[in-house]
Amino acid sequence: MRELLFDATSLNRARKDGLNRYVESLLINLQEDSISESFHYIVSDDIELQSKTTTVSPILHATDFRALLSRYLYQQFVIPFKFKNYDILYSPLPEGTLFKRKNQKQIVTIHDLLPVVYPEIFPKVKYHFNYYVPQLLKKTDIVITVSDFTAQEVRKKYNFKGIIKTIYQGYRDEIFYKRSEEEITAVEEKYSIHGKYVITVGE
Repeated sequence: MRELLFDATSLNRARKDGLNRYVESLLINLQEDSISESFHYIVSDDIELQSKTTTVSPILHATDFRALLSRYLYQQFVIPFKFKNYDILYSPLPEGTLFKRKNQKQIVTIHDLLPVVYPEIFPKVKYHFNYYVPQLLKKTDIVITVSDFTAQEVRKKYNFKGIIKTIYQGYRDEIFYKRSEEEITAVEEKYSIHGKYVITVGE
């Protein structure tokens, strides 16, 4: 069985944003699958996993420039050498190593290209997408996107010729389920909703 290295150094469970929930859900749900026996996780947060785990400094999951630089350095100069025997390198974010070995496959995830489309809203992250991601994709075998639209954007923006797999995001059925008429009525009354309405779920 091929062994996979899961880079979850960005996970910060104290931050309840979309990316951190995505990474945490992946980690937790993969534990329920026997395939996870061949996985090795790198984490910088206090999370209990049944599989092989390497815990690194929490500085790697902070959001400031120092943390981002530290994670970049770890991915470029530690992962390629300390974990050189792994067949597959996987990142749930558009991050990874530029120095993978020839016999290794690298998989990265791109959720969207908002920093490219709206650079004025993401003035710092745009440099990551404009300068680092193009180099990373040259060393990437498979890109995972969460929508067909993002897949098309990746092809167009980066002229990526490799494999792109669209894997739609899931949901937790203990949170998202059909509510009773009483609960629905209570919410409508609370927010003074009358008639039909449109709801957007997001961060």
